[in-house]
Amino acid sequence: MTSFLNWWRQISPRPFLWCLLPILAFFTWIGFPTGWGWVPATLRFGASSPSALALASLEIWPEGAWPSWLPAPSPAPPLEPPKPPSSQPQPTSNSEPKAGPVRDQGTQSRPAPAPIAEASPKPSSDPAGQLHQPPKMAGLALGSFSKAGKKIALTFDDGPSEPWTTKYLAVLKEYNAPATFFLIGKHSQAHPELVRLIASTAIEVPWRAAAQPTVASSSPAPDQGNAKVSGSQIKSQQVFMEIGAHSWSHQNLRKASPSAIEAELNQTSQLLGRLMQRPVTLFRPPGGNYNQTLIARANQKGQTVVLWNIDPKDWMPSHAQAGHLARHVLAHARPGSIVLLHEGKPATLAALPAIIKGLRSRGYELVTVSELLAANSK
Repeated sequence: MTSFLNWWRQISPRPFLWCLLPILAFFTWIGFPTGWGWVPATLRFGASSPSALALASLEIWPEGAWPSWLPAPSPAPPLEPPKPPSSQPQPTSNSEPKAGPVRDQGTQSRPAPAPIAEASPKPSSDPAGQLHQPPKMAGLALGSFSKAGKKIALTFDDGPSEPWTTKYLAVLKEYNAPATFFLIGKHSQAHPELVRLIASTAIEVPWRAAAQPTVASSSPAPDQGNAKVSGSQIKSQQVFMEIGAHSWSHQNLRKASPSAIEAELNQTSQLLGRLMQRPVTLFRPPGGNYNQTLIARANQKGQTVVLWNIDPKDWMPSHAQAGHLARHVLAHARPGSIVLLHEGKPATLAALPAIIKGLRSRGYELVTVSELLAANSK
């Protein structure tokens, strides 16, 4: 045996591999049934000798020169091509599917999204439009309503705050630009006079039947269904700034319990309704974080959950330049857009004139969120 090993070391083209053969043979014998990746695929269907597996796994045999003393490998089974989707029509039911949990690829399930109800103007017995209230709308307003035409709503979050609320209102009134303010409950409790100031601030705009709430600036009253007005009809009207709720404490309501969501909605709605003397019909969740429980609870209170589709991120220090904010809003303006801005930001206040003038130069009409949703439902 010793002379054989000496002879093998002399003639072997790779003598250093001989010491590895026993180890490799052992691991190959163990790993072969589990399909180890370093075992050649051809061997997995053929050779069964541990020595042969070890030798072949070292790939000392040139390609196409399989040794005669090894069993010939059998070819790998062919892969079945994927089956094309069935062209047979799926059975249908005459009854519409019921809303229920929607199961994702994982094991968790999420509730089916709530249907979105289109807005419709609230009928009024006042022909002059002096006592109109914002229409009640249910569902989720994601932030883009192209059916409304070239109308855009400016919105401001996180108020009221002094002196910023007063300064924002001054710019909006100077440019006759209506807007919607989403106010935080605890801030409103600290500055009730600012809530009343927003609710009582009116601007003069050309007559539009969808404006809510309004005070006619001349008489006689126009035909509500006729967009064309003559010199004897109302040519302009006052539109008040709009107020929506933005939670009481500005917490992430998507992670809140149902009772916490209920408390946030109730506290804010009751305070704002009492201060502005009309019900709250809009709610914006802090950070845009919502779930189906929040939507359902808000809808039960007659409030639409409102998001946005233009966000220049004016709260970020890196974006806090008036020119950047204005360019972002104008570049992303689309019919029926809702713009997200924030109170208490000097750059946002400085950018407002450029935003208002830029949107109007592009043919857009500035409206409140309620007007936008009402126009989109026509």
